[in-house]
Amino acid sequence: MQIRRDSRFVRTPLYTYVDTETSVEYFWGLPQRLEFTDDDEFVVHYPKQTEQLHHIAAHYYGNSFLWWVIAQVNDVVRPWSLSTDVPLRIPSKTTLARLLA
Repeated sequence: MQIRRDSRFVRTPLYTYVDTETSVEYFWGLPQRLEFTDDDEFVVHYPKQTEQLHHIAAHYYGNSFLWWVIAQVNDVVRPWSLSTDVPLRIPSKTTLARLLA
């Protein structure tokens, strides 16, 4: 998959996901799963109608490039279509720092 140099996703680590319903390949996230501990803290966030993961990452972390962390924590496979009825768990900044260390 080619990502334009000016894309907000250019520095996102990638892995492949194949949607079993549509057989379409998607690329995003880390090559391995993030590991959580009992001490990790999360905030609950209900997405607004037009909100996307990069908006949420920018709000909580000041960095829209960290959208993939929220996607992985919540097993989001279609990050462009969030449900306003399903809350997202957002790792705290302390938890995020540990996960990315």
